[in-house]
Amino acid sequence: MCHVLLFLPVVALPVFWLLPLSIALPVYALALVIALWIYALAIKTARLPVMTGAGGEPLAKGETVRVVGIEGLWLKARRRER
Repeated sequence: MCHVLLFLPVVALPVFWLLPLSIALPVYALALVIALWIYALAIKTARLPVMTGAGGEPLAKGETVRVVGIEGLWLKARRRER
């Protein structure tokens, strides 16, 4: 689905063959604005900090943690310093 949305300006080109220019131009402009908005969201999302990493690695067997908070059914825990 994502690739179809990114390919939207090319997919919308046939409106110039099917509709008069006075109608096709605003329709294509709308498709282009939607595609540019999606591109901007994708770039913004790609620049977000990584949500996993060393802190997100699973615990080794026998490693202990300290619970620092509870949110609903989620426990917030930190590895114990040795």
